[in-house]
Amino acid sequence: MWRKALIIIAAAMLVGCLAEIDSVATSVDPTGWYGGQPKALAFANADTTALNTMSVIVKYDKRLIDKRLQLNVKIITPDSLTLTEEIEVAVPMPRGDVSRSAVTVEPFRSHAKLHKEGTYHFEIEPAQAIFGVTGIGIEIKNENND
Repeated sequence: MWRKALIIIAAAMLVGCLAEIDSVATSVDPTGWYGGQPKALAFANADTTALNTMSVIVKYDKRLIDKRLQLNVKIITPDSLTLTEEIEVAVPMPRGDVSRSAVTVEPFRSHAKLHKEGTYHFEIEPAQAIFGVTGIGIEIKNENND
């Protein structure tokens, strides 16, 4: 299972490099992810002028029963400023083979400029207990390349 997750993350990073999309993800315990268990992600930023769309990536399986997930996303800039947002991710229920996992990408901020060079840290945690989420991530897509 870990090998499969690493392959997916590597593929997402490769696609991100080719398409001006940067994404990073990490695994989540599908038997229960609770508030107070943030998942940490980081991005190195060198472009302080681009407009970006920031999205949350959610990978889930058949154990997920909630169609809407409440997540708290904390962004920590290179100069230590912190912004926390509560976002709602609409999760389409998979059709067909329910033994497979599915992925949804939900934009939560558009026209965002990362004003500082350096590493931006993201912490994502659920507002309530979630079961069936197997991975969580952030995608930053340069809007100038649409």
